[in-house]
Amino acid sequence: YAWDNGFAISTYLDGLKKGKIRGSLDSRTNRMMVPSRPFSEIADLAPVTNYFNLPDTGVVKTYTISHVNWDSSPLPKGKVNIFAVIALDGIVEDMGLVHKLGDIDPKDVKIGMRVKAVWKSEAKRTGDILDINYFAPLGRKKAKLIIEQIKPVEMDVLSMAQKQGKIPLSYRYTAGVAGSKFYTDLGKGKINGTYCAERDEVMIPPAMFDEETLSILDPDKDARVINPDKGYIRSFTVVYEDRQGELLKKQRVLVQVEFPDVVGSIFGLLDLKDGDVFEEGAAVKLVKPKKVDGPDKVVFTLL
Repeated sequence: YAWDNGFAISTYLDGLKKGKIRGSLDSRTNRMMVPSRPFSEIADLAPVTNYFNLPDTGVVKTYTISHVNWDSSPLPKGKVNIFAVIALDGIVEDMGLVHKLGDIDPKDVKIGMRVKAVWKSEAKRTGDILDINYFAPLGRKKAKLIIEQIKPVEMDVLSMAQKQGKIPLSYRYTAGVAGSKFYTDLGKGKINGTYCAERDEVMIPPAMFDEETLSILDPDKDARVINPDKGYIRSFTVVYEDRQGELLKKQRVLVQVEFPDVVGSIFGLLDLKDGDVFEEGAAVKLVKPKKVDGPDKVVFTLL
């Protein structure tokens, strides 16, 4: 993949390369945001255009002593990292920056202690959060609390900062108690939902808890039978490629199916015959499969 930083994050990373921490001011809420961002997520996505260099000092709001590195690899025996959320000076307290603490014994770290960024040398900075080696105790030293407005980084398609990356994936999916019941029932041509007494509603797929009321549910005791022949298409997508991006010999249709008086929906493939015509709202029924071992085997057909 390739990740384009955009002008807000590019301005932030450009600041790190120059030994500055940069933020942007949400004028509607008077929040200074770090890292800088181009809009306010709590003020109707209003654009943010004012950017600032900020102090590289702040207060430790919380911390954790870690026995693993940034990449989750174990540290050598006896060595630890101290990660902290640091409220920078001049910014609202709930806008913290996460980084390492250094030059301090773990047992001496205190919430509320003042710290200052320790930067890499200018020649070694690359425009990355790790251009800050760590934050060290400030002690009784006085800090310069200077907030200076700046122009954001100017960019075009050639100068835009971009990161290249690759994420190898190797995994096994565990369906859990509710998911296992769901696929077992589908293999029998049945659909069961889970009844939530607090909401007085039946939900699909089956669930162990309700996100809205945080109620604990039992997929077996609270099971409710749903007629598999009473589904209707809520939405659909025509698919031309497989999961690896290879073109399919024949297009497939993925449908989101809902059922009357039931909260939630089921995704599956729509089995179409030559000449079949469908649209949103079309009636469908579940096809009883020979075997269901995952979502790719959930199939519906038109009524």
